[in-house]
Formats: sequence, structure tokens, C-alpha cells
Amino acid sequence: MIQFSWLNWTRRIRRGVRREEPCVAFESLEPRILLSSEAPGAALDAAAIAAEFQSSAVQLDPNLQVVDLTDLDGDLPLDVVNTTQILWQTEDWEHPTWKNPSWPAGGGDTVGFPAVVKNDKGPNPDGKYYMFYAHHDPRSGIGVAVADSITGPYSKNVNVPGRSDNLVVPAFHQDSTNIDDPDHTSSPWVVWSEQEQLWFVYFHYFNHIRNVVPGFQLTAMATTPDLASHNWTIWMDPSGGTTPGYRPVLPTTSDHWISEASSYNTVHRLPDGRWLAFLRGKSTTAGDPPELGFATSTDGRNWNYFAENPIIHQGDGGGGRPGVYRPSFIGYLGKNAGGQDEYLLAWQESHFFDGGNQVIFGRTTDFKSVTRDPRGYATWPAHDGAISAFREGDRLYLFSGKFVHEMVIPVVPDPDPDPATLSYFEDFGGATHSFDDTLGTWQVSGSDRYETAAGAGHSVSLLNLSGSLPGDVRFGGTLRGLNSGASRNAMLIFDYHGPNDFKYAGAFFGTGDYRIGRYDGSAFLVDQQVGAAIGVNQDYQVELRLDGTAVYMSVGGQTLLIHDYGASLTDGAVGLGGNQAAAAFDDVLLVGVTVLPFSDDFADGAAPFIEPVSGTWSVNSSDRLQVDPAGGNAISLVSLSGAVPGVFEMSGVTRGRIGGPGTNRNTMFILDYLGPDDFNFVGAYLGS
Repeated sequence: MIQFSWLNWTRRIRRGVRREEPCVAFESLEPRILLSSEAPGAALDAAAIAAEFQSSAVQLDPNLQVVDLTDLDGDLPLDVVNTTQILWQTEDWEHPTWKNPSWPAGGGDTVGFPAVVKNDKGPNPDGKYYMFYAHHDPRSGIGVAVADSITGPYSKNVNVPGRSDNLVVPAFHQDSTNIDDPDHTSSPWVVWSEQEQLWFVYFHYFNHIRNVVPGFQLTAMATTPDLASHNWTIWMDPSGGTTPGYRPVLPTTSDHWISEASSYNTVHRLPDGRWLAFLRGKSTTAGDPPELGFATSTDGRNWNYFAENPIIHQGDGGGGRPGVYRPSFIGYLGKNAGGQDEYLLAWQESHFFDGGNQVIFGRTTDFKSVTRDPRGYATWPAHDGAISAFREGDRLYLFSGKFVHEMVIPVVPDPDPDPATLSYFEDFGGATHSFDDTLGTWQVSGSDRYETAAGAGHSVSLLNLSGSLPGDVRFGGTLRGLNSGASRNAMLIFDYHGPNDFKYAGAFFGTGDYRIGRYDGSAFLVDQQVGAAIGVNQDYQVELRLDGTAVYMSVGGQTLLIHDYGASLTDGAVGLGGNQAAAAFDDVLLVGVTVLPFSDDFADGAAPFIEPVSGTWSVNSSDRLQVDPAGGNAISLVSLSGAVPGVFEMSGVTRGRIGGPGTNRNTMFILDYLGPDDFNFVGAYLGS
């Protein structure tokens, strides 16, 4: 046990204790605090000490093409509740040119192959849904259509640099008039690469100079940092000898099952960070049906094929059906009873080659052995190409051909969320934790934001708080309006006493103002407002100070609005909300506010005025404020009302604890904290 005490005179102080992967505990703290330990090998300087730990683990995210099924109750349904057409043949390039002297008329209609992602990454995350599609005849390219909601309508009216149509990856000979040219680009599949901060689109192309490189159909890729730019760059490698000079990704090999074609592949980023390709191979032997296998990668560009391939083939059963067709999608089921990660696979089986296409599910833990779903095939129709699966709430949207199928996922009933205690901080790292969806539809998005969908009325999600609020609290977070719904707004809810009796403070993007007001069951009444140059798809740091009967609204640290309601504002609930609008929230903080002199021995099992910034904090059974060794730094501060005086004394007792392999032995108090890269410290390095 170590006791620190010092006398300080300074312009400003935020006191804290900091740790980097140790386990430490504090008691009898007196006024702003930060727990820490230094990671192995780190230099002892302020910048290194303040660096936040960033895990290499990948979260489940629809844009990583692994459906989150960890809350699935039983089996994935074989049926859907709705089917909607979302694609029509409307553009000249969507008509085949092959042996078609009447082009752009005629030639048939094979438009489809949809792949859908949500643009919540990159420099211009507009929150819209981007559907990439193609057809399967010369000279198809990869087109794009954009929508505000998952089910559309999808608009092809986009501005693609250098083109007058909506082709973002044209075929190599896209503008040729030769009706005998078999060149085409098809079967797009889009994934976000967190490593490179790029979107990857994989596609197959027809390598029609057949004697150059084995593989009549090969897979290539293009990248862009910004979906909204519609500006993609194909990964080229002319030295590879292919025509066109794309660099083959997931190429054909000398293995018989994939010796002729590698196409219609899907690519996924698993929760453990691995890249996984679900492969479709075709051999050079006439009459051989396609077979399915897997490959892994560390970067999504260079791949290692499983030695056990092919994994799924006609010998696996299929109810007497003679052909295996194409990969569909992958879902993550969570840990099984044996503690192994378990996955759901979906693929399509058909009569040789294209007739009677049907979807079958299976389960696997290693992608080397697959157990078929004994219930048989899904009842909804699948079409040519892979199936792009995108989950929102309890709905799974399955894009196939010209259609999107809507499935209701049976989920394990969610008990009441874990009650929150002060101080509370939530970054929505894959879960809502202590928030209760009171009104409307809410979900944690793939970018770890808590989102509400636009509806006909207002939406509210309340923080399930253990105990009552103190009379003076700070409540805030990051607000972002999304471009969907009848209105454009995002709100902090306070003094909530029921669906027709609460107060709000929020950003109203459609009218360009911030407001404080109340809802009386019939209308959102405005008590204070101020104009502001604000817009959707941008983050705004909004904080409320609920001080007795008055509310202070600050944005970016600047107080913009004040209103006194004449009655207590802290005897109701607090939460998040929107009115006929889609909105996203992040980094929500609720902390009590105290004044000097301040002391806390944590004997009541709570730390209401300690503001957690990072790390997992709790008061342990020994009445000590403890941070657990989850990796990286942990920061917690004392929330004070007003400035710290120029001369003050701070003291407390701290204890280092054994945190297991890979953790250090140090603990410290932080002095003169101005930010994560600007502070002084005093502490004990117990390991040295």
C-alpha cells in the first residue's frame, strides 16, 4: 500500500490515476484522478503513458460481411416474411452486348448480383446504403445504386468520375462495340478493411485470352477510401500475364477442383480478425460441378488456401441434387458449449448447373467440417450469385437477384439491462448494456454507435440507473443526425416520467438549431433555442448540466442554452431520443458533480463523482476503487464544479495488484491534466 500527498500551485488541475495493463486499487481519494500502468517496453514519457490501447480484435460489423447471430434463439428460419423488388433493368450497360446487334436494346435481362454495405466508414460517412450490382453477360461492369433505408428505393442517379452512367468498375472493354467480345465484370462483393482504411470490392472477370493464365474466370479487386466518391482503383499487375492486366486475387491453382475458374467468391472478416474467403472453384474437366472451399488471409489481398479443400461438394449429400452452386453468406453464432467459435454457413445448391437453385444452411467451428441443416432447404427463392446479408435489429435482409428478402430472426429474450451506477460511461462496443429501448427501434451499429431508426413517432431509450440521481449531474455524449426519416434531429432526454412527460435537449439539423424543451403528449414544445450551422452525418459533442431546477446545454465545451424549470430535473430518468428521425449516439457519460473539498472512501460501494474515461472501473468488496487489467490504459477523473484553486493539497492511498501475464506493476496520480498527451504524474513503478 502506498500513500501519496502533495501540495501544488498551478493554473488548472485534473487529477487522476492511470494504468497500462495492471490491476490497481485506490482508497480515500481527495480532489481529479487517473489510473495507470505502463505497457511492457514503453518509454517513460507523458505521450507514451497517455497512449490509449487499441485492440486488434475486430468487432462484428455488417460491413465486415459476418452476420451477428450471437443472440439467435434456435435455428435460423427457413422462411422470410417479405420480398421486395429493388432492381430493374434501366441502363444501357445493363443490356448484354454478346451477339446482340440491337444493343442497347434486347439481349435479355440478367441484372442482379447485389452486394449491400452501409457507408459509415471513411472520410464521408453519409449513413446511406450502397448497393453494388451487375449482370452476367458481356459487357457487364459493376454499377452502384444508393438508398436512405435498407429496403430502398435505390437510386442509380450518382456522379461517377469520368462516366455518364453509374458504373464504378467498368469492364475492361466496357465501351467496345464488338458484339463478339466476351469481356465482362460481375459478382461484386464489398468489405471494409480497417487495416488499410479502404473499401474493397471483389469481382470476377472473364480472362478471355485463355492460353495466357489458366482460369477462364478470375477474381480481382478494386479499392476506395470513400464510397461517396464513386472513385475506385483496380489493383493492377500487368506482369501477371492476364488480359486484362488485373492482379488476380484468390486465383485458380493446379488443384483440380479450382483449376479452371475462381469466381463468385465471398470475403468476410471474422470477429477474431482473420480474413476468410468462401471459395467457388470449377475444374477443367467438362461436366464437373462447382465445389466450395475456404482460404484465409491477414490483409484481404494475399491468401492461403486450405489443404482440405474442397470442403463442400456433391458428395456431401444435397438430397440427390447433382450440383453445388455458389457461396451465400456467413454468420457468427458465438461460443458453443465446448467454448469454440461457431459459424453458420449458407450456400446454394442447384441442378447441374443452374436449374432449381436453393439455399442450404450448415454449421462449422473450423471451416473444414460442416454439418448440414437437417431441416433441408430454405423456402425463399435464391437467384444467381452470392447472397448479401445485412442485419438491422431482429431483421435480416437477404439481397439476391433483383430482390431483398426480409427475415425475422428469433432472438433470445433480453432481460432487463444491467443497472448502471454513477459514474457511467458507454461507448457501445457491440452492446447497449444499461440502456432500455423504451420507444422505437434501437440497435448498436457496426461502427459501435447506438442508433435509432426513423419511425412515425418519437423514439426513446432510457438509461437503467441503479438508485436515484444526485441533485447536480453532467449528462452528455456524441450526437449524430442521420439522413433518414421525416425529420432530422438527435436528443438527450432528461426528467423522463413517462412517454408523454419528459424534457429534451438536442440538435435539430433540418432547421439548423439547438433546442431545450419538453414533450407533453401532443407536441415537442420549445423553451429555448439558438441557431447553428449544423448538419447530418457529423458528430457533435453535446453535454447537459442538470443543476437542481436549471439545465445548461453545452456543445463542444461552449454553453449555448440555459433554462430554469423551477422544479427538480433529477428525479426522473435520462436517456436518448429522436422525433421521426434516425440518429446515432456514442460516448455517453453520466456523472455526478461535486465541489471542493472532496473526499471519498468508497465505503458505500459507489463512486458517483468519478468520471471514467477509459477502462473498466468498479468499487470492489474491500471498498476500493479498482480498475481491471483488460489491456491498455485506464483513465478516471473527479468531476468538479468550478475551477481548482491555485493552491491545493491532494492525497490518497493506492495499491498495485497482480493482474496476470502481460501486465505491469505500477500506479500513479496525474497532476495538471490538460489532455491525454499533456499532463504530469507522480507514482510508483512496483515492478522496477
